[in-house]
Amino acid sequence: MTIYDGDEVLGTTVIDDKGNWTLKPEKPLGEGDHSITVTQTDKAGNTSDPSEALEFEVDTTAPDASANVLNITAVADDVGDRQGNVASGDITDDSKPLISGIGEAGTPSLSTPPTLPANT
Repeated sequence: MTIYDGDEVLGTTVIDDKGNWTLKPEKPLGEGDHSITVTQTDKAGNTSDPSEALEFEVDTTAPDASANVLNITAVADDVGDRQGNVASGDITDDSKPLISGIGEAGTPSLSTPPTLPANT
């Protein structure tokens, strides 16, 4: 098997007796779009047409947290006598406040612990 990223050969490997193969590229795939295909060559030297491409993007660059691209805009308490927005440095009795904000479009969302201790 010969594995390609576009026109670049990533490497070659052998198919095992169960029909499986693996390849870990020697050099890292670069940032950006990739189109992976494979060809198979038989013992007589005949090479197949390329497989259908598997396309994906490598993204190793962290989102920009500056310039209001990544911010918490509000924390809202809806439990007990004191409800509403929680300012930075305030105390809340809501162990599951609604946290909202802004971030770079198309990136994963913020994860928080399932339950915060009371008075957090």
